[in-house]
Amino acid sequence: MIALPAVADKSIGDNAIIHSHNTFPSMSQKYHMPMWRLPDSGILDPEDRSTIGGNQHAFRATKQAYHAFASDFLHRVSLL
Repeated sequence: MIALPAVADKSIGDNAIIHSHNTFPSMSQKYHMPMWRLPDSGILDPEDRSTIGGNQHAFRATKQAYHAFASDFLHRVSLL
C-alpha cells in the first residue's frame, strides 16, 4: 500500500486532466454532452465542425483521461 503523503504529492490522475483542453469544455457545454462524444454526435453547428473534426482524436482521448483521473481519485479516497 502506498503511503498517503507520497500519493498526495502527485497530481490526481498523473496530470490526466489537470491541463486545459483548449475549447473542448466550452464545446462540451454548448452541446450538453461529454467531450469524447462530440466528434460522432452528428449535431454540430457548421462553424464547429472543423474545430471538432480536426481534433477528433484529442476529443475522444479525453474519455481515457477522465477515467484515469476518476480511478486515481477513488484510490486516494480508499486510502483515507
